[in-house]
Amino acid sequence: MIQRQKNKLTTFETVQAYLEKNSSVFGNIEQFVNVQNAFKSKLQEIAAKEDLRMNASKGKTLDKNLTRKKATSTALVVAGALYAFGKDTKNIPLTEKANIKISKLDKMRNIELPIALNTIKGLIMENTEALHGYGLSQERQASFESKIEGYVAALNARQSSAAQKSGASKVLSGLFKEAGVILDSIDKLAEGFREDNFQFYKGYKAARVFKNLGIRHRPVPETNQQVPEVKTGPSTIPKDPPGKSDLLPPQHPGEGPPVK
Repeated sequence: MIQRQKNKLTTFETVQAYLEKNSSVFGNIEQFVNVQNAFKSKLQEIAAKEDLRMNASKGKTLDKNLTRKKATSTALVVAGALYAFGKDTKNIPLTEKANIKISKLDKMRNIELPIALNTIKGLIMENTEALHGYGLSQERQASFESKIEGYVAALNARQSSAAQKSGASKVLSGLFKEAGVILDSIDKLAEGFREDNFQFYKGYKAARVFKNLGIRHRPVPETNQQVPEVKTGPSTIPKDPPGKSDLLPPQHPGEGPPVK
């Protein structure tokens, strides 16, 4: 389920819980009850499909990895016997095919490894009796074949679960759309309580608010910077330079200008 669907589901569940808690308010309105029940049923479908999607591949990957490890481990044992037999019989093509290392097997993709394992199986079948003397009994050969089959079965189950998971995701998208259509109908019916029961209407609108749980707000960092203080004082408008009269000493009453 993607984040937007999770957000929608949270809103849907909040609305459903509010309606169930206040069912007595609209219990006498048949259409409201029917739509609310349809909405509840759709939410149950969503929950069931999400459970299927989440558990589709549960354990499948682990099983695939375990069976792969067992098959490759036994493959090294039987390949070693094949290599020794090829050396003794101077069968160069056989020794080249049987010269397998664990690093090579580990790097193989899941579509490649079954081919390599079945190739080893074919070489064993071609030399079954001769290989008994190299520690490859009939039981060990059968065990190797069984491990190959187990790995292939686990691989197919994993691929099938991946397809099932993808299909469930597509169905979920459709179920959310259907639930949204039903919720639109509930919205319209809830409008009828705007005047008759405003408290119920207000609570419904609060529950109906879309909740985005995927956004994380970063805290605003504190700052120690201070806004510079603006000082007010006398006007600093520049004055005209002093004139000649401004440079004369003050005169007292009755005195004339200084004699030159």
